[in-house]
Amino acid sequence: MPIVIHTHAFGITDVGRRRDTNQDTFLIDRDLGLFVVADGMGGRQGGGVASQLVTETVSTQLRRHLARDAPAPDPNDPVFVDDEERQLARKGRLLKGAVLASNRAVFEKSSQHAALRGMGSTLAAVLLNEDVLEIANVGDSPIYLLRGGAIHLVSVIHTVEAEHAAKIASGELAADSPPLDKRYRHVLTRAVGVAPGVKVQMRELRFYDGDQLLLCSDGLSNKVDPDEMLDVAERNNPEATCRKLVNLANERGGEDNICVVNVRLGIEDVDGEDDEDELLRLKPSIFTIMGRLLGKG
Repeated sequence: MPIVIHTHAFGITDVGRRRDTNQDTFLIDRDLGLFVVADGMGGRQGGGVASQLVTETVSTQLRRHLARDAPAPDPNDPVFVDDEERQLARKGRLLKGAVLASNRAVFEKSSQHAALRGMGSTLAAVLLNEDVLEIANVGDSPIYLLRGGAIHLVSVIHTVEAEHAAKIASGELAADSPPLDKRYRHVLTRAVGVAPGVKVQMRELRFYDGDQLLLCSDGLSNKVDPDEMLDVAERNNPEATCRKLVNLANERGGEDNICVVNVRLGIEDVDGEDDEDELLRLKPSIFTIMGRLLGKG
């Protein structure tokens, strides 16, 4: 049945209270239905260059391939190593291919310039595919889905702490395993551009009228709990939501750069009929379990 998707989105990035430079970047491309947050790392210059290059490359690659209706990457290509990812829709494969292209772009640039050596970036990206969210992430910039008065972490956090929590949740480690040394808790286990290749976390998820997305850097998620984000988003429009969340993070120290994108999603049935499943709720998943263990979902 034909549908029309409406979006109301706003994003903001802020240097914070302690940093001299801002290495967080966001992108909102309404024509593509693309929303991205990237948190750069790698010295005074490198992080900002990396995050900017990531967002630009992802957008450029998607625009180029979608405009010419180019075929998506072959799902049997070695980069699609997971059975679940082999089933991605064409736009999902294009998004993953664009992220891999951004990884190559950042790695090659850092290899060519000594001042940029070792730079990298996180990535949190959502591409709309009719009424499906194509979700890609690398690193610790979370993506939340707000639905029916609840907030869900729908990305996977790639840090030593998060992977430790996931092993406990799966039973690979005992629940009473020794806690991690705090020095390693927020160390990234994946980042864009620090190596020739990277494993991109992918997920597809149907969305419904009235859902909201919130993508952010850890400069926000380390300072504001998900339930607080939910409360702010439910009381304000996207611009006010982003500004109030940034202010809240700064009020609590603002030690890091802060970036947030808030997207409100609407679905209009062209035939005027309501979707009977509109109020469908998310079932608990490993993403939700991990979020709860980390206090982020």
